[in-house]
Amino acid sequence: MRRIALLAAPGLAAVSLAVTAAASAPAPGAAPAAAAAKAPNSLGASNLPIDVTSENYDYQQQERTGVWTGNVEAVQGDARLRTPKLTVYFAPKDPNAPKPPPGAAQADVGQVERMEAEGPVHYTTTTQRALGDHGTYIADGDTITLTGNVVVVQDKNVATGDKLVIEQKTGHSVLTSNPGKATPRQVRAVLYPQNQAPAPGAPPAPAASPKPATPHP
Repeated sequence: MRRIALLAAPGLAAVSLAVTAAASAPAPGAAPAAAAAKAPNSLGASNLPIDVTSENYDYQQQERTGVWTGNVEAVQGDARLRTPKLTVYFAPKDPNAPKPPPGAAQADVGQVERMEAEGPVHYTTTTQRALGDHGTYIADGDTITLTGNVVVVQDKNVATGDKLVIEQKTGHSVLTSNPGKATPRQVRAVLYPQNQAPAPGAPPAPAASPKPATPHP
């Protein structure tokens, strides 16, 4: 099994590739690392590392692409992506980027431009689960798009469609249908109302009065 850590700056817009088997141990006598920020609720919306595991990994330096295949799983905080194949496209290395400290590994590529996941694609956070035939992450805009037989589950609520676009910066999501398909379908959602709890300090609701007995002649 191959394991790659994608070390991300804010969002996936500044990700460098660290080809390591595990995180490096701290130097002797080094101060303990600061506590990690709260785990993100969406992939790419944090500077926490993205931990990618798969059965195979192929890096093409000329094309600036990294391809993970075979039971691929990408985890960042509370967000998880599972797919048979994940392709990451990198931008050229920025010549003005700060140089790493002496002895540190130097990346030969720049920022991540986009990620393509071939289905079935499972995307899970602490609040919802989404399934699609294909997934795309675009760093410029910080958006995730699932297409083809999309299913979104949140609690008991279920929605289906052909395309789901998640704008992670704003939290805005749009689910649409594809009328151009041979067998078009509409977006469908099955929603369950939640029982509202009484406000703190509110008096309890009065008990229902029993119905008076009906006198018999």
